[in-house]
Amino acid sequence: GEAGCNSYEGEAINGDGRDVRIVVGPSSARRCPGEPIAIEEEFMRRLAAVERFSFLNGRLLLQYALEDEADVMCFKSMNP
Repeated sequence: GEAGCNSYEGEAINGDGRDVRIVVGPSSARRCPGEPIAIEEEFMRRLAAVERFSFLNGRLLLQYALEDEADVMCFKSMNP
């Protein structure tokens, strides 16, 4: 995938039903200017905390839980 400045690899491991665990693998090591790298690091932290997935209106929803936050990330296809 693309996390903004860097690309990354990983694996989605399906559990029971809609349970999923994402193992974030290697990523490229481009130097990103200022704020984008902080945003990218936060995205990767949330991605590694994903517990469940679902679909809504053609969008992928990934539910995550961290020690200080629980929320959903929403993704849409880049293909027309």
